[in-house]
Amino acid sequence: MPARVLLAIASLALVGCAALPAPGPSRGWIYRHGGLLEEAPGAPLASRAEALLDRLRPHCDCEAVTLGVVDDERVGAYAFPNGTLFVTRALLESLDDVQVMAALAHELGHLDGTRHGNPSEHRADASGCDLLEQSGVAPSAMLDLVMHLQETTGREYADGLSRRELALRERLGHPAH
Repeated sequence: MPARVLLAIASLALVGCAALPAPGPSRGWIYRHGGLLEEAPGAPLASRAEALLDRLRPHCDCEAVTLGVVDDERVGAYAFPNGTLFVTRALLESLDDVQVMAALAHELGHLDGTRHGNPSEHRADASGCDLLEQSGVAPSAMLDLVMHLQETTGREYADGLSRRELALRERLGHPAH
């Protein structure tokens, strides 16, 4: 038997027949986003992010979700198929608690979408609105977040955010201004 076949059989014996793990962030991705925020345990930003995620956890299939904070000066939140979420320092410094919860709920919506085959921004917003409502937060927080991002981010995101605003207004029954 060729050595490669023996190695493959030995590998299966060691790990069983479990599926390969879903991809997560690379070290390069984390580095490009400023690296992990280095705070002492219990420091304000990381603790705040975890506490807000914990308010959402009872209402979603997200017990295995992990959260990290990257030291990025750009506002952003990211979800990876392995269940890892990242928020940026700038997001936590510039948004209030309800807006941060909306951002986290949106990212959790992406994870839900990857399990159900539709990880679009609109699907993540819709799933996030449902999660916010189940958590006792007005779903309109998602619309407030999108409008805030429209006002504070560059033109490169304006079209996508405008489409998301319109879809959220329709979903929530809020007419456009």
